[in-house]
Amino acid sequence: MVACIGVAAVAAQARADSAGCAAVVVTSSDPLSDEWERAVADLRAQLARSTGCAAGTIAIARASRGVALVLTTADGRATRRLVASPDALVAIGLGLVAAIPVESAVTPSASASTASPPAATGSSSADRIELPPPDAPPRRPPLAPSSPRFALGVGLGARLGEPTRVAMGELEARADVIIGDGWLVAASARAAIGTRVAGAAVEGYGYTEYGFALGAGRRLRVGRGAIDLTLSPTLVLVDEEGGRSGVPGDTASGGLTYVRVEAAGRYLFARSEGWRFGVTIGADAAPTMLGAAPRLDVPLPALPTWTLFARATAVGELP
Repeated sequence: MVACIGVAAVAAQARADSAGCAAVVVTSSDPLSDEWERAVADLRAQLARSTGCAAGTIAIARASRGVALVLTTADGRATRRLVASPDALVAIGLGLVAAIPVESAVTPSASASTASPPAATGSSSADRIELPPPDAPPRRPPLAPSSPRFALGVGLGARLGEPTRVAMGELEARADVIIGDGWLVAASARAAIGTRVAGAAVEGYGYTEYGFALGAGRRLRVGRGAIDLTLSPTLVLVDEEGGRSGVPGDTASGGLTYVRVEAAGRYLFARSEGWRFGVTIGADAAPTMLGAAPRLDVPLPALPTWTLFARATAVGELP
């Protein structure tokens, strides 16, 4: 009888080994760089070729330096490791699953064939194995807390202001803080130079504006890309000049500082060596000026109270 038990246990172990480590599921709660994603794909491939693993889940989350691996087995045991480099991810991941071997209900020993029967205590060793109730919900693996991530971006594009109908070329610099599962805090500065493209001609007309924005939003994952939606109050500084002021030899000019509210969507769809490339489109408006556009001087047209813009964008995440 004891020999039969030993043979059954060895057969069960052989069946577990032949199945490989495909039962170990690798998940990622945070977006990772291309280098880390290649390392994760390599870990999955190595697990598929390995044997002798306990079923479980490896959860991968960004950490302050590198990533954190949390292995949770089917019986609820959890082990956490920090990985600083993508090159070490496979070795540490395989080491985690190898450290918790497959456990069978009955473990044979070298002396099983000669072991004496258990003392008559009214129960056998099999009776002492505690199994979870059949309707117990599966335990979710604990996720390591992710640290805020930082990104810097630049954009080059065009803007159209109304009702003055000013066409502008502009350059923007932007910084983002990505918090948790996709919340954004964004700060940006931009400069634009424009000219009138409709209405009465104004001799020597020139238009310049500078914008400084601080806002918040949300990042949405779209396949391997991302859409960043933001809403940002913007402080706008405008300088306008052109035409004669009425004083001999003097040109009309003026400046104004006011607030617009900007809504923007940025679609990042291409990657290259840690950079993402995409497009940004949006609009802004001055809520207090929509009914009456301000005029800085008699010969000058009214200032834009709302604008539309589009930019080509490049974004790099800081390590």
